Amino acid sequence: MASLRKNKHGQWVISIQSLGFNTTFCTKTPSKVDANRLRRNIEGRVDRVKLDGTHPFYVWPKADQLAWIKTGKEPKRVEDAPITVAMAIKKYVEFKESQNRALNTTRGYDFHLRPAKRRFGEIPLRDITATLLQDWVIELAKSTITKGANRGKKLSVKSQKVKVDALKRVMRHFQSLGEPGMNDRVFDAITYGVAAPDELSHLTPWTDFERRLGELERLGIDPATEGAFKRMILTESQLKEQLGYLESKLFQDGTLASTRLYATIYFCCVTGARRSELTRVRRRDLLLDSDLPLVTLLKRKGRKDKDLLMQKAVLPTKLVPVLQRLLKLLPDAQESLFTSDDKHLAGGGFSERVERSKANYLSKHLIAALKGSKWENTAGWHLYRHTFASRLLANGYSKTDVMELIGWCSDSMAQRYQHQTFDRKAAIVNSLI
Repeated sequence: MASLRKNKHGQWVISIQSLGFNTTFCTKTPSKVDANRLRRNIEGRVDRVKLDGTHPFYVWPKADQLAWIKTGKEPKRVEDAPITVAMAIKKYVEFKESQNRALNTTRGYDFHLRPAKRRFGEIPLRDITATLLQDWVIELAKSTITKGANRGKKLSVKSQKVKVDALKRVMRHFQSLGEPGMNDRVFDAITYGVAAPDELSHLTPWTDFERRLGELERLGIDPATEGAFKRMILTESQLKEQLGYLESKLFQDGTLASTRLYATIYFCCVTGARRSELTRVRRRDLLLDSDLPLVTLLKRKGRKDKDLLMQKAVLPTKLVPVLQRLLKLLPDAQESLFTSDDKHLAGGGFSERVERSKANYLSKHLIAALKGSKWENTAGWHLYRHTFASRLLANGYSKTDVMELIGWCSDSMAQRYQHQTFDRKAAIVNSLI
C-alpha cells in the first residue's frame, strides 16, 4: 500500500501502490518518526476509501485524488472557488441580456470586455490588483487596432478607459451581489498617458461647411481624411444648396428609391430625427391632412430596457408635398415610409436586428447620393440633427423649446449644443461696440 525508504540524497521517500496509483514523493522531514507518521496517515486514508464505496474520492479528478491521499485535504467545491474574470464577464453579459437590453448594447458590453478576458481570463476577479491593471493599460497603449476603419492605429486613451471601465462595472456588479474580496478602488490608482494631439485637433469645432473646407486647406489636411468633417454644421444657405443639388440629381429618373431618399433627407433636416428613428416611421404615424401636419417618432435611444418613447413632432408645410409625392409611389401594402420593405416590422413591433440593417442601408444610400459632389466627405445622417439643433439654439430659441422640438429628455444634450455659429458670434460682438 505505502512504503517508506531513504533515497540516495538522504531524503525519506514514500511509495504509494494502491487505488490505481503507482507513484512516489519525497517528504520534507528529516525525521524517520515523522515520515512514518505520514506513511501511516496515507495508509489510513487508503483503507477508509476502500471500506467506503460511497466516498466522494471516486468522483474527484485523478490529481485531486492523489493530493487527498498525500495531504488529506479535500478539493474545493466549484461553488466555493473564487469566480474568475472570464466567468464573471460571461455571467455579467448574460445578466445584461436578461434585462432585455438593446442588442447593440449587449454586444458592446461583450466587445469592450474581450481584452480583459484575454488578459486576465482564469485569474480570480478578487485578485485583480492596481499593479495588474496598470500593466494591462500599458499593454493596451502599445496595442495596434487590426480591424475596421482605424486599423493600423494605436488605441487612444479614450478607448483604453472604455475597456478598463467595462471591467470596473463587472467588479461593481459582483460587489453589489456580495461576492467576497471585491474592491473596485483598485481602479482609482490607474494612470493613463496623455492623448497625443493629431492634425484634426487644430480644427475649430462646430464651424460650418465652407469654413471647415478653408481650415482643411490652410492646414494641409486631405478632406477625405476620416473625421475631417466631424462636429460640423451646415448654414441655412448651405443646407438649401445641398437639398437643391439632391433634388436635381435624385428626381432625374423619378424612381421610388430616389424619391424615398430625397424625402428621407428632407424629413431629417426639418425634424432632426436620428437615423434609427427614420426606420420606424410608418404611414399610420403621419397626419398630413391637417392645418397642423404631425408625425409620431418612436425613440429607443437611452431607453435601454424600456418601451419605445412616442414623440409628436410638428412638420413644416414645405415637407408635406415631398411626403405626398413619396406616398403616391409607395406600394399600397407597405407600411414603412423610409425603407424599401417592411421586413423589420414584426408582430406590431420592430425587429431590432433587421432595423439596424435597414439603418445601415440608409447610410449607404446617402453616401452614394452625395458621391462626386463637394459634400461627399460629409455624408452622415447625424450632420442634419447637429444642424437642426444648432440653428435652433443660435436663433434664440430656449433650451426648453429645443428639447421639445428635437426630443431630448434632459438638458444634458442641450448643453452640448450651446455653441454659437460664427455669424451669431460676430453679431453679438459687433453689437457691443
